[in-house]
Amino acid sequence: MNSRIWVTTVPPLEPTHLSVLIGVDTTGDPGERLVAALLDHGQKGDDGAFYLLPDDLEAVYEQDGPRLSVRLTALPSVLNDLVDEDADLHEARSRFEGSARITLIHRELESTFLDGFDPDERPPVLVIDAAGPADRDELLAAVDRGEASIAVVPTS
Repeated sequence: MNSRIWVTTVPPLEPTHLSVLIGVDTTGDPGERLVAALLDHGQKGDDGAFYLLPDDLEAVYEQDGPRLSVRLTALPSVLNDLVDEDADLHEARSRFEGSARITLIHRELESTFLDGFDPDERPPVLVIDAAGPADRDELLAAVDRGEASIAVVPTS
């Protein structure tokens, strides 16, 4: 089972409601580095979070019994534009091929979190990026210190 995915409260945004939270290592594998770069394309909301458009980055939920799976996906054209902006991402981009949405990160855990949601009204996925792998508490502490921010990724 993949790590760095939690069903949890995220006090800066949702102090009383559960959300799916994914931690992204900005120095990690190619998919994580590309997702971290895409997070910079978000628009900052009044709540301090960065909101992304589905054309930039989209989260895809899948529920199979007790297993919850989340894929963070992007369009090839968006990834190509990203490489044009930052040549350092060329090697990371070269690892992903396809003409449809490309899965950059796939995480799963045991959870029935989606059971109470209509498939058309699933909540967005929250993403926090930080240098190096970090657990939930470390990520939230980095947000509190202003060293990391929360991104809100739309779902399908």
